[in-house]
Amino acid sequence: MGATEKRMEQLGIQLQQTDWRGKGAVEAVFAGDILYLSAHFPVDEMGRPVYVGRVGAQIDEETAYKAARLCGLNMLRTIQSYIGSLDRVEYFVKALCLVNSAGDFYNMPPVMNGFSDLMVEVFGHRGQHARAAMGAYVLEGNMPVCVDAIIKVRRYEAEGMSTIHTIREDGQETVQRFPKYKPLIPIREVDGVVYVSGHGPENINTYEPLYRGRVGADLTLEEGYAAAAECAKTLLRAVQERYGSLDCIHHMVRALALVNCGEDFTEPEKVADGFSDTCMQILQERGQHARTVMGTRNMPNYNIPVEVEMIFVLVDVYRNKGERNKDGTI
Repeated sequence: MGATEKRMEQLGIQLQQTDWRGKGAVEAVFAGDILYLSAHFPVDEMGRPVYVGRVGAQIDEETAYKAARLCGLNMLRTIQSYIGSLDRVEYFVKALCLVNSAGDFYNMPPVMNGFSDLMVEVFGHRGQHARAAMGAYVLEGNMPVCVDAIIKVRRYEAEGMSTIHTIREDGQETVQRFPKYKPLIPIREVDGVVYVSGHGPENINTYEPLYRGRVGADLTLEEGYAAAAECAKTLLRAVQERYGSLDCIHHMVRALALVNCGEDFTEPEKVADGFSDTCMQILQERGQHARTVMGTRNMPNYNIPVEVEMIFVLVDVYRNKGERNKDGTI
């Protein structure tokens, strides 16, 4: 049993051992030392839903938090089955949470905290991750939430891991409490590839949304385009703050744009063009990127119209030279 598993045992966290993967779509796939994990749901060991219903209607926020935590527990079981010991998890890279939301529910990030808090509880700063949370119109089996993730895996268990999970207090051996890490980090650098958390159209000084509402209902297409352009500026500002200059971007790789759509709106790609066009204007040919656009019905921060996350390749001289987080991690 690895140190992480011993820590989980002391925390009272148990993982169900099961295998209900399909044939084409599997629970995880390796690419080098990166493990890509499929969306995990709040199900029992037989794959049966433990929680059912839309958040904000049949399911309240507190219950949805528990459902997201169960998604995380099921994901830990998958990771363990693929790599043998959770000590081999070097760190989490990013996660995406889909919340089956009622029409007036917008608190997706607090729901996702059920997943994120678990990972920090188990792994400490290794569990921190870039992330995005969005509302979904419907999820499999009408379950309230699902989460996918990307993690970096060590080739071997790290030496000395067995000492991190216990301390002595008053002569008693107890679970070591990690410092209170914030689960969400805006940027995660992995071997020269940078993953940036989802950002919305924010005011540079107050961080308040510049736009709210659904495109095609509360906002015009032109306003949606402008909101997506602001997302690009917000993302690039975060990169600039971390590395000191946008010269750090060798080239963009991929963007995922989530567009909050009115019922009859069918052109989310034209909204996302606001992001892509702005990246090209600022970065020129370095701003070209693969892109996925998804229409949704609910978004966080009181229903912002669009959120975008991105991946880019870092110029070599900037590797591991970004401003460090308060806990000392990059």
